[in-house]
Amino acid sequence: MQLDGGRKVFEGLGRLAARRPWWIVGVWLVLAVVFGRWAGLAPDRLQAGSGDVPGSTSVQVDRMLAKDFANPYIQSLVLAVRSRRQPTDSPAIKALLVRIEQALRASPDVRAVMLPEKAIDSRLVADPAKGAMVLIGLKAQDVHGAELAIPGIRQAVDQVMTQTKSSDPTLTWGVTGRAAYTFDLNKFNAADIGEAEGRVVPVTLIILIVGFGALVAAGLPMIMGILATGVSMGVIYLLTGSMPISNLAQNAVTMIGLAVGIDYSLFVVYRFREIRAQTADVTAALMETMATAGKSVAYSGLTVVIGMLGLMVTPLLETQSVGIGGCIVVIVSVLLAVTFLPALLALLGPWLDSPRWLSRRLVRSNQFDWWHGLARQVMARPWRISIVCLAVLVAMSLPGLGTRFGFPVGRWLPDSMEAVRGTDMLIAMEQGGLVAPVNVVIRTKDRSPILAATSVPPLRALSRKLRADARVADIYGPVDLASGLSDLQYLMLYQQPEAAFSQYPAIRQFMVSTDRSAVLVQVLIKPDVELHQAKDLAQLIPHWVDMPGTEVLVGGQAAYYVDFDNALQRSFPLAMGIVLVATFVALAVAFRSVLIPLKAVLMNILSVTAGYGAMVLVFQEGYGGQWLGLSAPTQAVPVITPVLLFCIVFGLSMDYEVFLLSRIKEAYDRLGDNTAATAEGLAATGRIITSAALIMVAVFGGFALARVAVVKMLGFGLAVSVLVDATIIRCVLVPALMRLLGRWNWWPGTRRPV
Repeated sequence: MQLDGGRKVFEGLGRLAARRPWWIVGVWLVLAVVFGRWAGLAPDRLQAGSGDVPGSTSVQVDRMLAKDFANPYIQSLVLAVRSRRQPTDSPAIKALLVRIEQALRASPDVRAVMLPEKAIDSRLVADPAKGAMVLIGLKAQDVHGAELAIPGIRQAVDQVMTQTKSSDPTLTWGVTGRAAYTFDLNKFNAADIGEAEGRVVPVTLIILIVGFGALVAAGLPMIMGILATGVSMGVIYLLTGSMPISNLAQNAVTMIGLAVGIDYSLFVVYRFREIRAQTADVTAALMETMATAGKSVAYSGLTVVIGMLGLMVTPLLETQSVGIGGCIVVIVSVLLAVTFLPALLALLGPWLDSPRWLSRRLVRSNQFDWWHGLARQVMARPWRISIVCLAVLVAMSLPGLGTRFGFPVGRWLPDSMEAVRGTDMLIAMEQGGLVAPVNVVIRTKDRSPILAATSVPPLRALSRKLRADARVADIYGPVDLASGLSDLQYLMLYQQPEAAFSQYPAIRQFMVSTDRSAVLVQVLIKPDVELHQAKDLAQLIPHWVDMPGTEVLVGGQAAYYVDFDNALQRSFPLAMGIVLVATFVALAVAFRSVLIPLKAVLMNILSVTAGYGAMVLVFQEGYGGQWLGLSAPTQAVPVITPVLLFCIVFGLSMDYEVFLLSRIKEAYDRLGDNTAATAEGLAATGRIITSAALIMVAVFGGFALARVAVVKMLGFGLAVSVLVDATIIRCVLVPALMRLLGRWNWWPGTRRPV
């Protein structure tokens, strides 16, 4: 599709909307009801937490432990219990824990339960004065399966605890673990989405009312945004029946859906009112609106979809899900803008400007349009303006060069999360390392038995190396038994492995594979160790094993995030290349130009880097972070953040480029004068572009106030990027560069005959 072509198709859509408005509205209302019902069910079918990293070591370890080991606590949760009134070895608390054990064993998701008095290792028993912990082994084969089991397990625990709390009000408890963290994060994301929508809707409505000068006209884009979000979530629900989709898709649909759904409708309604002021023929007005604004919306949607497709080439469920959600909601938004919206415009007729008393007052207040003055200033001083704008953008981008990739340090999750509460209780018991141990699997390459006297020296050497590391709290392995045997005693013990298994059943049950070819060494990390430090340790451990004829695989949460970051870093250049090339080609075909798409791509890169630099300055370095509810600098930026920021912003910021250049191209085809066409295009679109940008900033800014630090980062980075793009870049820098390049903007294309 070219912006210079395809006019008849969109004129046909306008004519159809004018002649069959009730049919179109009726179809969309049916779709809204059906998909809206499914939308309410979608969150329960989305995958919480993190998906697998295909082909990664961490995935191999998870599958190996589930398949080849009899250890019932590979996928596990930890229940922490404490009473300020009595120690946990008191008869009352012991009886309580027994009732909890009975309730958990009745759950279809539970494989094993270990109470303190039945612990196989004295290290698993906390000081009764500080609390007690119950280890819960799950039947789940992976972390996602463990997440699905959490609601039932927590409900079983809560029922028993609530019955007892009346007699001991000081009782506190929490179910925690790796899967519990991801499950709780999903719940908080869903709650944050609802809160963000509550903040965004009234602000957006005010912007629309002021921008349109009419209540009814302002309400249409809001309806489109909400409808696009609801229908898209219904489509997501259908897709979850055949493929896994992360809960991040919900974030993407809500953020992007409200933003583009409102923006596309904003441009269509604005253009319709502009044309309607020149003709009383509604059919002709709708045909011209669709042939201009409708066509621009469709092409703008294509550029956003291209950005989302960049996320689809990454190998990770999280980023792919954001891409899926983004693509769906953009396509739905475009379909609504070119079918449902013109049908509503046809039905509303003169009611579009209601109430008249409000519209007359606001129109009078907006009669002085300073965009014409700005256009004249830009055309008169293009060099000076270009240099100043580029200097500002480069200055905003510079902090990004100092990025330290990693997870936020400190407490970056809300204290009200049950997983956080449970972990805090375990830390008080000096058992915090049980939440997310590093799993080290050492296996013989020829699958021969691994435990023998000859394997003791290298395993003990590894143990000493780990215990000497300041990040390690404890080790559970075949040469790290609670009895504290010496090197000589371990040599004697494994002279006869079967006798060792009989003497220490925990070795066979928890530490050795069923075929005896592999051992599991679990490394517990100290609670005050940051994730990036644990990741470094996970990468070092394989180099510390000196056992010829074996392979060493490291799994667990820390290893997973190593694989996650590596996969993103490998795929990001490809994703970025696809987005850049596809966007360039699409714009080159649309505008029949080489310089316009090249300039558009460079400007989009500047908007991304400016928003990213501001995000690094605020979050990593802490400048102004307190205004966003950030208690301390994060000191690091997750690798996923720049990837999402680039792909989302690159597509969304192209919206304004397409709308601005479309009007400039219309004027250029009519006038043949590049300078006059640029000034006219800026004056015609400047106000509506900034209004649309303010709406996007409001939407993304709502997520910048979320409770989870990573969501805050993304929301803030998107808001700054869009604001910079729609003001400094599209309304000032792009017109200035258009003025400087003159007729070369349109090379090698030619002006369309009038």
